Amino acid sequence: MKKILLSLATIAFVGAAVAGFTGAFYKDVETSKGNTFAAGGLELLVDSESHYNGMVCTDTDGDGLGDQWQAPVGTEPAEFPVEGSDCYGTWEETDLEDIHKFFYFTDLKPGDSGEDTISLHVYDNDAWGRFIISDVVDRDDTCTGPEKKAEVENGTVCVELDGDGEIDNYLAFTGWLDQGRIPGFQNVDEDGNVIDADDNVGNGIQLVDPMEGNNIYDEIETGVFESPLIWDNELIGNLGPFDLKDVFSAAYSAYCTAYDLNGDNDYGYCHGFAQDGRMVKSTTYYFGLAWDFPLSTDNDAQTDEYIADMTFEVEQHRNNPTPFPPVDPV
Repeated sequence: MKKILLSLATIAFVGAAVAGFTGAFYKDVETSKGNTFAAGGLELLVDSESHYNGMVCTDTDGDGLGDQWQAPVGTEPAEFPVEGSDCYGTWEETDLEDIHKFFYFTDLKPGDSGEDTISLHVYDNDAWGRFIISDVVDRDDTCTGPEKKAEVENGTVCVELDGDGEIDNYLAFTGWLDQGRIPGFQNVDEDGNVIDADDNVGNGIQLVDPMEGNNIYDEIETGVFESPLIWDNELIGNLGPFDLKDVFSAAYSAYCTAYDLNGDNDYGYCHGFAQDGRMVKSTTYYFGLAWDFPLSTDNDAQTDEYIADMTFEVEQHRNNPTPFPPVDPV
């Protein structure tokens, strides 16, 4: 009996030793915390400055919207529009709403002309861009005697409210990249500070281009570094749709092939011009859009109206080699 008890005690001891041994295995634990899938963003913001017969639509009350026509400093006011009269077409960088109209002119006369400098800002990611004109209303409003006579002479008939208007036979646009004297968009102020950009400047040197976004189709933009024209005296009915990649890739091919093919050059030479025509994130693109209602306009355009929606659209660039569904021409 004593031997049996001694044996059981031995067994119990061995079992305890085994249990203690198994609890001393080497081990390692690695945990990956907070695994995340978050959707990136893409936002387009637009601003505009409107000019009409040499006058500028100016924000005089500080609300971010142009409200009065003013003569530029050092110039004489135009006869029309009257200085201090109401205006549209100027606003700060924003999402577009019903109040934002690039063009709102209700008393056109042959010989009138104007220009809008439009800025596009794409944030967070590279994007494709395009311009569309839609929901066009092109009509006779009332039929004056001179208009009726002119339309008869042209083989047409003026029909109040329902007739086909003639403004689109005369109103023409010229559009260009308002890039200034240095190819690309440097987006800097007179002190060399990057404007409206969320990227850090990597090269430590900023090129300052005072002609960028200055509302003028400057000589330099028509000379050595000619800005590819978007439209060249094109009638309003022929303006859209237009893929912005066509003009950006043309600019890259013209004078930027020695630079980053993706167009990201730290806001230096050729920044914003990519080989494939994408819009580079956090770049401000300036466009000049000049219009002319020529002196040769006939009486058949009297009292007519041309109303349309003008849309800038962007779509993500990454993983998207064929952006945008087709749009029927206006």
